[in-house]
Amino acid sequence: MCTGDPTVRGRYYCQSPGVTVLEPVVKGGKKKVELTPEELDGVLALPKLKKEMQSAVEDFTRQIIEQVSIRTNIGVYDSLQIRTPDGVFPLIQLGQIVQKNPNLILVNMASSPQYIQAVKEAIAQSGLNVNPQQDGTTIFIPIPKVTREHRESLARNAKMLHDKAKEKLRDISNKYVKKVKSAKEHHSEDIIKSAQDMVLDEMHQFGEELDKILHAKQEELLGGKN
Repeated sequence: MCTGDPTVRGRYYCQSPGVTVLEPVVKGGKKKVELTPEELDGVLALPKLKKEMQSAVEDFTRQIIEQVSIRTNIGVYDSLQIRTPDGVFPLIQLGQIVQKNPNLILVNMASSPQYIQAVKEAIAQSGLNVNPQQDGTTIFIPIPKVTREHRESLARNAKMLHDKAKEKLRDISNKYVKKVKSAKEHHSEDIIKSAQDMVLDEMHQFGEELDKILHAKQEELLGGKN
């Protein structure tokens, strides 16, 4: 059934049996399709999907705050995950972390010298743009000066974290699309198609949040702000 005035953008729409189509037109002129909770039952757990995608955005935000800062925060190293033969531990559990001065952080590994190499590798691969050095059981972490090159390196790291977060959203989306398709034997084709569209719409919306966070951080880094 079609209703509305076809000459008015966003006011002309058709409704298939069992599918609720909202009137507003979204980007690209496509009509946004929504299903009621009753129609979604057994097809798509929308609140759970949103929660997982929101978690991916929050993880990205936390990583940006901790790992992509012009002024290095010593707290970043506290939670740095160290992979060892005995398991994965935050650095704070393996060594004593002290900021000697604004340009140098020390990690005293006297209590866990067997993990020094693992700690050095984790720091070097953390994306924090630092080059750890060792003297006995102490690891020295020189803090890079805030140069244009340093800002550009941080911006690249932000983009890398952004790409990983986008990939996580795609993985979540693919998982839920697969679940939706598995329900096709018990639901109409229209409902299955609409549910898949809803999953993709959520992925795009949360993806736009990631884009905004990345854009703001890159503006901060490359716009000359401290």
